[in-house]
Amino acid sequence: MSNTRPAWSIFQLGAREHYAIPRALAAHGIESELVTDFWFGGPVRGLLPRSLKDRFHPGVTGRVRSFNRSMLAFEVKNRLAKRRGWPLMEARNRVFGRLAAAVTPARTVFSYSYAAGEIFERARGESRLILGQIDPAPFEQSLVEELHQRHGLRNPPRPSNDYWERWRREVELADVIVVNSSWSRDALAGVGVPIEKVVVVPLAFERDAGPGCERRYPAKFSTERPLELLFLGQVIVRKGVYELLEAARQLKNSPVRWTIVGGGDEGVMSRLAELPMVNVVGPVARSEAARYYAQADAFLLPTHSDGFALTQLEAAACGLPLIVSRFCGDVVRDTETGFVLREVTAEAIVEAIERILASPEQLAAMSKAVRELSEFSLPRIGQRLLEAAGEVQGQKREIHAGAV
Repeated sequence: MSNTRPAWSIFQLGAREHYAIPRALAAHGIESELVTDFWFGGPVRGLLPRSLKDRFHPGVTGRVRSFNRSMLAFEVKNRLAKRRGWPLMEARNRVFGRLAAAVTPARTVFSYSYAAGEIFERARGESRLILGQIDPAPFEQSLVEELHQRHGLRNPPRPSNDYWERWRREVELADVIVVNSSWSRDALAGVGVPIEKVVVVPLAFERDAGPGCERRYPAKFSTERPLELLFLGQVIVRKGVYELLEAARQLKNSPVRWTIVGGGDEGVMSRLAELPMVNVVGPVARSEAARYYAQADAFLLPTHSDGFALTQLEAAACGLPLIVSRFCGDVVRDTETGFVLREVTAEAIVEAIERILASPEQLAAMSKAVRELSEFSLPRIGQRLLEAAGEVQGQKREIHAGAV
């Protein structure tokens, strides 16, 4: 391995996007170093629990630096102390940021939000700083609180004031802020982020892995062969699960079977499980998700807010027509690759499903069209990242010295 510094340093806490950033850059011959919390390659993977086996991707061919021992000690200590929720997440961000800031940065630094502060402070004036903003930030927090009030739920836990102060500093230091959707861009503008810094780069789309995702649709859905709908994600109010619950109630006598994969709100999960034709699976490891995509006829994501929702691309990679809200990444071409919900209501969900039940033949055409999406390929995303960083011919971006 060369001793020279790579062109990009990518700082990533967790397995977000299946490590798409270094893989997308590699598609353009850009050498990078991935700095992450856990990485387990080689024979040791066979001895690990499934959740840690996912902390690896064979497509990452550049350097990888991880903090396995330090981060494992952190996780064990906090589990013994029964620390959870926001206090745990904030502590994890701080610990990873401190460890990662000791790594010598490349000329271009990409770091995901909420753990980027110390990394950017270390690299300011030396590197081009790109913040990968994973969500709509304080805007989404306010929205979620409104949703809880609407459904008569207790207010959700909130992060500390320091959490948002640290994020504001990340935004200030960043030369470029990459968001994954126009929804996130507009949300950031709504909380005062300079819009001239913000660039939309969607997540990456990968083709299906084999024959397990072949789609077969009947001429008509029936009790014996119902429409198989899949929801895969956090079962929480933000994801539209209360509206999904009401839609399932309204369609309880229709030939629709609902599969709910994911953990979260135990109250709504138990109410879903009481309904006929609803299968509540609970949380599964990332590596197990593929079989649920393969078994479904269509994918449902009635989210109130998502930075993008990678699940819609995972579903598309398996040829699943998509029923999604407009409050996430711009993937679905309405009536061509699925249906876009203009509002998140039970009635809107029911209407989309009834259109499928009335004309099942459209699913085959949607499945074919969704497989042909090209704008989310790894090379295309890599190109858009390079454009955002000013690293294509004819572009140049100044390195931001950082205001104090």
